[in-house]
Amino acid sequence: MRNLVLISFEIVLSPLASSMFTPGIGEIAKDLGTSSETIVGATTGFVVFLGIGPLILAPLSETFGRRKLYLVCFSIFALLQIPTALSPNAETLIAVRTVSGFFGSMFFFIVLSFSNFHLIYQLDYRLRIPRRGYSKWRRNNKRHVPPQPTSASPPPNRPSPLVIPLP
Repeated sequence: MRNLVLISFEIVLSPLASSMFTPGIGEIAKDLGTSSETIVGATTGFVVFLGIGPLILAPLSETFGRRKLYLVCFSIFALLQIPTALSPNAETLIAVRTVSGFFGSMFFFIVLSFSNFHLIYQLDYRLRIPRRGYSKWRRNNKRHVPPQPTSASPPPNRPSPLVIPLP
């Protein structure tokens, strides 16, 4: 349960990091001595790499495992918030926020993989199929099959499937 709460918090954190930045764009631009349009580039970079990240990170999660990659990406995402807050100029802010969006994208495809497992579990539960021992369950829970006719001749109004008419 603790992991579920932690993962849920981290899933909310990435989109929140994207949108909570927006109301302060004017003040950030004034503090860094640049225009607000330049600071919007930081949010743009974050959101663009939020979409590009899974294209690179998803195959890596299949290779190295989701848990390892998840922990590494979350750590890097959390640590990148420090240079974001201490950025001396707009260029540094844009670069750090863009990289932060890349590592923040890990949460989205982790959610998809967890939701897929959840749906599979629900399907198994509804069908009352145990997750382990499926073949034993299948042997013991066969549907009733009506007995087949024992005569070798086909029904009178159907042609035999083994006879091929010649032209």
